[in-house]
Amino acid sequence: MKTISLLPPEIKVSQRTARIKAILLLIGTGFLLLFFIINGCIALVAQGIEREAQQIRQQRSLLQQEIETLQEYTAMQKRVETVGKLLEQALGTEPNWPDLLTALSLEVSPHIQLINLSVSYEGDEHELFLRGIARGHDAVASLMEGLDMLPQLENIFCRFTSKTENMERLGVQFEIEASILPGETAGSRKELP
Repeated sequence: MKTISLLPPEIKVSQRTARIKAILLLIGTGFLLLFFIINGCIALVAQGIEREAQQIRQQRSLLQQEIETLQEYTAMQKRVETVGKLLEQALGTEPNWPDLLTALSLEVSPHIQLINLSVSYEGDEHELFLRGIARGHDAVASLMEGLDMLPQLENIFCRFTSKTENMERLGVQFEIEASILPGETAGSRKELP
């Protein structure tokens, strides 16, 4: 069955266009409402971000003030480090004398009599000179080998040996020279020897 409309076609067209306009108006209103909702959400998020940015700015300004107050301490720390380096340079480096002298005494055998032990300084370099009399060349060689084993000494050489007669005893007079390695800086030692 077909429905028959008795309305004139102009009214039908006007009703159809009115329905289409109503649908388009409803769709337009929906889009407009959706636009306002999205815009409101974006505005709320932007306010939250602005509040966080303001807090960060406040924290930054507080930190900047703290940094400015600490600049004085940074400058003082640099001065202390500079003075410390200058002090260490001025004090120089010293060998550990108690250890070195103990090791030397252990290396000198009963067949050797030391006459002189002296040290010379040139800047940071220390030179050790040993002069003495031994029973023979083998005792001098044994002393040289022992000195060569000491970690505090290097460049050990015998300047001379010569046979001598001392108080009716035959012996070998010798002179040994060695470089003393630098120890700790004088400022880093906890106590003086």
